[in-house]
Formats: sequence, C-alpha cells, structure tokens
Amino acid sequence: MSFQKSRLCTLPDNVLVHIAVELALIDPLGPPAGLVSILRVCRHVHHSLSLETNPGLYAQIFTLKFDRRAANRRIGAHAVHSPNLATQLRKCCIALKRIRSGDIFSEHLQDDLWTAYIMLLENDGKNAAQLLEYARVDVFVDRFIRARLWEDRHQYSGWPPETTVNALAIWICWMTMDEDRLMNMTPQQDDELRRLILPYVICIVRYPFFHSPDNHFDFPISPVFGSTSPIARITPHGFWPIYRDADAMRERIIHYGLHLDISSPLVALGARLLFLTVVQRTPWEALTAWPQDREEALLRGSREVDPTKADVAELNANWAMRLYDRGSWNWRSELTTEEGEREDDGVWRKGLKAKSAMWDNDWSRIVGCIDPTRLNPDKGSVYVPGILTGLWKGRSTESDIPILQEFLDSEAFPETYATVTPATRGHWPVYMWLREHHCVNPEIPIPPGGNEDEHEDGLCNAWFPPDTSFLESNGVMRIQSASTGLVSTYETHEEGRPNSHNESTCTVCVNTRLTEENEMLQRINMGRAAPSPTGSHENSSLSMSPRLLDQDAPHVCAEAALELEQVRAHMNRILGEGMDVDEILEDVMVSESDMDDSEERTGSSRCSSGSNESAVDAVCSGIQDIIVTGETLTRHGQAWGNFTYYGRVRPWDGLIAIVRQRNPPTNGDRAQNVHIFRGYIVGGANFVGSIRAWSHSASTITKEGPFVMTKV
Repeated sequence: MSFQKSRLCTLPDNVLVHIAVELALIDPLGPPAGLVSILRVCRHVHHSLSLETNPGLYAQIFTLKFDRRAANRRIGAHAVHSPNLATQLRKCCIALKRIRSGDIFSEHLQDDLWTAYIMLLENDGKNAAQLLEYARVDVFVDRFIRARLWEDRHQYSGWPPETTVNALAIWICWMTMDEDRLMNMTPQQDDELRRLILPYVICIVRYPFFHSPDNHFDFPISPVFGSTSPIARITPHGFWPIYRDADAMRERIIHYGLHLDISSPLVALGARLLFLTVVQRTPWEALTAWPQDREEALLRGSREVDPTKADVAELNANWAMRLYDRGSWNWRSELTTEEGEREDDGVWRKGLKAKSAMWDNDWSRIVGCIDPTRLNPDKGSVYVPGILTGLWKGRSTESDIPILQEFLDSEAFPETYATVTPATRGHWPVYMWLREHHCVNPEIPIPPGGNEDEHEDGLCNAWFPPDTSFLESNGVMRIQSASTGLVSTYETHEEGRPNSHNESTCTVCVNTRLTEENEMLQRINMGRAAPSPTGSHENSSLSMSPRLLDQDAPHVCAEAALELEQVRAHMNRILGEGMDVDEILEDVMVSESDMDDSEERTGSSRCSSGSNESAVDAVCSGIQDIIVTGETLTRHGQAWGNFTYYGRVRPWDGLIAIVRQRNPPTNGDRAQNVHIFRGYIVGGANFVGSIRAWSHSASTITKEGPFVMTKV
C-alpha cells in the first residue's frame, strides 16, 4: 500500500518558509502556534522548517513578533545573527506561556521575570504588547507582590528580603503601570501596595539605591573595599556593610544565546518609582481661602512665600513623573528613510526614535556597574550629556517622623506595621530650573572634595571642595577652589550648539590616534613574521591586496583610490625602506579571513561575559566632567520657596548629586535648610532618588525621603 505525499513536499524551501511565516503570524501575539500544523505534515517539511535546520525562519519570526534593535545596539551585531534570534524566540515564548499560566510559585519564576524585565528594557512596541496583552504580566507581578513579596522575612529579622525576584517584580510592576490601572485601584489595594513597598523606600540602611556608595566620586575605588572583610558601619541594625560583594551581585543569564553578566536592578530605586506613582493618585489641593492667582495675592498684600490656586492648578496639570512608554507595534513604518537607517544601523546616538533607546543608560548600569574596584572598558553610556538642562518639576515626600525614626532605629522590623499602612506626610512640590555645564578637554576639571581618611569625596557638597565658588557669565562657568587656587572653566550646554572640542588638542583623541597607529604597526609586524599560507606572496591565489583591488576594479571611484594611495604612502613612511604595506597586509588579511569564517560558523555559541561589541556613536565629545547649576523660577519661588542649586554627575554610573540652598539663606546661615538630592535619570525621563538634610559627614545616618521629577 502506497501513501500519497503531501503537495507541500514538492514546494521549494523558500516557498515553504514563506508559508510558515504567514502561519506564524496568524496571531501576532504569543508563540507562533500556527506553525504546529505545517510541522506535522511530514518528515521532509518538519526537517525543512525545524529550528535546528532553519534558524533563519525563526529569526524572521522573532523580528516580526519581538523587538531586536536594542540588542543590536547594546550587545552587538552577533546578538542578532539568525541562530541567536532563533534561540531568543524560543526563550521568550516559553517565558510568555509560563507567565500567562499565572503560577507565581513556579520553579522558573526568576528566569521568567528576568526575561520579562529585559523585554521591557528592549521594548520598542512589540515586546510590551506580548507581555501585557498576551501574558498579562502586569496581573502576574501584582499577584506576586501582594502574596509573596515579604515571604521568608523571618530570616531577616522580619524585614522584607532584598532578592532578585523581588527587585524584578517591583520594577516590572512599575513599568507596566498605566494611568487606567493606577486610577482604578481601590483604596484597599492602594494601602496594601504602599505598605508592602514602603520599607524598601525609607530604610536606607538595608536597601541602598546606588550601584556604589554615594560617598565616592572617582572610580575605580580601592580594591580594599571589595575585599573579603568588607568595611561596615555601626547602625541601629547592627554592623552593616557599606560595600556590596561584586561576586554576589553578579548574575549570569543567557540572552540571545550568549552568556551575559548582569546585576539585579536596584530594588530600592524601583520601589521609589512605584511608591511615588501610587502617591500621585491623590491630586494636590488648594485651600478655599487661598488667592486665585499671584495678582490677587499681591493685591491682598502678600509678600511672603504664599501659594495660590493657580499654583496648585499648575502642579496638577501634569504628573511629577512619566509613566513607562509602551510604544506602538508599527512605529518603524512611520519613519522617513533616513530616520529608519539611523534606527537600524546598531549605533547609539542622541535623537533615536526607538523607545528602547531611552533605557540604554539603565542597561549600561546593570551590566557595566557591578564591580566599582575595576573599570569596565566595554561599558556603554550611563548618562546623556545635556539631559538635565531645563525645567524639572516633581515632588518629594517623607514618612511621618516617628514612623521613620522607628524604621531606622529598630533592628527587627516593627511588627505594628506588618498589617497597618504607616501614615505618610510631607509631600512637597519641587521645581528646579537647571543649566548643565561641561568641562571640555584639555581643560582640567575641578577635583572632588571630601576627606581621604574617611574615604569620602565631598558628597554633602555635591562632590565639590568645601571652598568652591561659581561664576557664571556668557555661556561660561568658572569654578574656583580657594584653598588650591585652581580655576576650571566649564562650557554651558545649549542643545544644538557644538562645544569647543578640537581633535588636535584633545588628549583623548591624540592618545586614541597613537594607540591605533601602534596597534596597526603591531598587526603589521605580526603579519610580516607569520609564514605565508602558500609559501610566497607572489603565488598566493587568496591575495586580498588593496593594491590589486585598486588595479583590477576600474569602478572604484577616483576619490577612494586617492585616499587609498595616501594611506599606503603614510604607512610605508612609518615602515621605512624595503618594506611595503601591501605585501605585509596580504598575509594578515588572509589569516584574519580564515578566523572570521570560523567565528561566523560558531557565532551562536559565543560567550559574552562582560564584553560588549555594541556600537556607540563614538565621536569624542571631549566632555570630561558635568556639573549643574540652577534656581527656582520667580513664580515657583513665590509659591513654594526660593532656592539655588548646584551639583555634579558621577561619571562611573551617572549618579547625580544636587545641593539645594535657601535663597536668601535662613537667618543668613548657609548651612541651615540645606538638602542634598541624589538619584539617577531612569528611562531617560525621570529623575528619581532620595533627599537628605545636610550634615558634616556623608556617613551620618539621616532621615531621608524619596523624590521624583520629570522635565516639563
């Protein structure tokens, strides 16, 4: 008895692939379930379309269902080779199915939350749709937080655990929060969520929100801080380590088929975002007796700080933070050809339209800011120069003082608040009109302040020396340290205006050119020493000599040929008489060609352990140091108080420290009513962190409250 073959078996492979893609996209959301039917047709079709034999098919499906541009920018082109995309498709689909099942006790919980969190970091529109519309990850993490966030707290004197799973759940909860879901919370749900996350927000001893302690500005820090006997300070919670063990913070995940070292996102930072988002549910309120606007206030004779109903209306006009932007599925099709090419070339630069580009700095921090005792040369950008320039609006809040003190003073968690939501008070508007200033090479930046004996770089003065003065005029900021006499010049940033960077005077550019020339000479010398694969240059059938290409390819434009000859002449002058760069390069190029072929064949199994081949728009800006100054605008000062601001950006991880002073100082004393804001720009939009009162020492444990701001 004979069996009739399916007509599909007679189709060319490319037609089969086209059919398979169409079937996979019958439902854009979720795993490509439509493939199941065609894979069951026969062995021939199954073999032709299986993941092992046809990774290109699954890479194409991944590209049509998920976002891949962030991986191309952050990890490199090898991450988006077909085998790696196919591997990532399988990983994402498995995680989506498990999250959709709703099992918050799954043994794969941490792996799946890692996948979901990174999908959100890489989201340009498709990933968020998969996670929210198919997997319902927002419901999943909400259930986890309410049921398991405090699980096993008895192991930590009753305090909620600081675990990777908890950190991922809190971050995903915030990143999937939209206005509808937020405003539809019941008062009971609101209270419960704030109660569960509040310890992470206000207990600064146990839950740091920095990638390295904020007392440091210069990196790398001494290896003694990463020793097996970490430095600890005495606290009401006992001796508490200031520095985290880098090996304990480092986790290894598989991402696009590559092994990747990564650290958990900061649970305390995510908790601040989530807590302050929930707080925004309650709008600011004006008292009935307040004047309608500033004009009416002046008519009433008000000359002091006095808010009006118009000031409150301005506060309520928009929120103090921007919620996560989910993007749209077909955003790429709306771009011009030029814009699309910029998005697709795998290079990070300012002005990209992809939503994921806003999160590139956050990605760089969790993969590149793990060990503060070592500099990671492959770390991407952690801060976008110029982002602080403009008007920032937000709110700061602190817990009721007795409650906060009880949290700080109690080694064991105060069980009173295990079931009762602590009352909070002190939600204050914050306005900052800021200007960013850059120290451009070869200008010398002002050194940090502080006390070396205390391992402290002057945090309480925003990492400046205590005797620093600022003089701003005509787009230039001059900073002087009275004790050293050093004067540093910074250029005020203005969007669209180039700075004074010059490649011929920039020491970084000069050293880069010297390094490149030395590396080229070393490669040439290595190639000259290596034996020719064919025994002689003249008989090599694999010659890739630029000269031969120039002679045998008449279509090469005259400009390129002239440039090529100039390069040859320059290198031959360096090499000296009797040596020809073309003959030496021939062997090098042949051997490297063989190596590249081998790497391409094994690309899917390559290990990326801290290495990053991603392309950044590597034109040197010359910026060596970034500081910020500012004040409150007149109308905001009249309503909420007049302040001046000055601060600095930590280059290692983008941590920002800004000092706020009363203007004029309270009772003429500049040390009164001084506060320090420390935090990060998250998602390219929100400045979030903690505010503390000024103290003589950064190591002093003070009461702190969270703050969040966004640019308006």
